Amino acid sequence: MSAHTSNEQVMTVVCDALQRVLTRRNHTAVHCTPESNLVSDLGFESLDLAEIVALLELHFGFDPFTDQIAITDVHTVQDLCDAYSSYEIPGPGLPR
Repeated sequence: MSAHTSNEQVMTVVCDALQRVLTRRNHTAVHCTPESNLVSDLGFESLDLAEIVALLELHFGFDPFTDQIAITDVHTVQDLCDAYSSYEIPGPGLPR
């Protein structure tokens, strides 16, 4: 059953995706806050961000950056959450 996304749900899914990419890069876990800058605070590079967006697209079922939001406007964890917060969550979690 789909449920409308809450800010808390979106933050949980986004932080899970961020941690998964950091883990693949053999980096230690970081504390995910809305104010965290994806590049300067968390150390993500453009390919990392593409992987994160792909994971989120698999979870949420859409890519808001194709025609709704410019990816260049996303700088913080909150910016990333805002891109997904007004949509339906189709599944129980990120694919493994």
